[in-house]
Amino acid sequence: MTPKNALGLTLTLPIFSSGTKASQLSQAKINYEIAETTKDMYEQKLTLQAKQYEFTYNNLLEQYLNQKNSVVVAKEVFEKINLKYEQGLVSSLELTSANSSYLTSETTYTSTVLQLLNAELALRKINNKL
Repeated sequence: MTPKNALGLTLTLPIFSSGTKASQLSQAKINYEIAETTKDMYEQKLTLQAKQYEFTYNNLLEQYLNQKNSVVVAKEVFEKINLKYEQGLVSSLELTSANSSYLTSETTYTSTVLQLLNAELALRKINNKL
């Protein structure tokens, strides 16, 4: 039984509200650090990939130049063997062998050109220069 002149008060104090905000802030900082680390990892990955593409391109460019010279040499050899064959100095087997070497050299050259163009395209893509 309460007296008729009694007055009641209710006081609500959030004891843990500052803990929740601190926890949310801490989680946001962690998420930010994760995002920064992920961004740094992707930057490093792209930089490494660009260097690999550049190395591959330079290597293929050197192969292209070597293969271009190889085609010239193989063609000269074939033409000399063909001339000797027409004069009756070499057999048809030697002519066929020289022709086969020339065709193999041409095929390798064509393949190297294709690889070089693909490497150049990949390098341009990664450097955003298409």
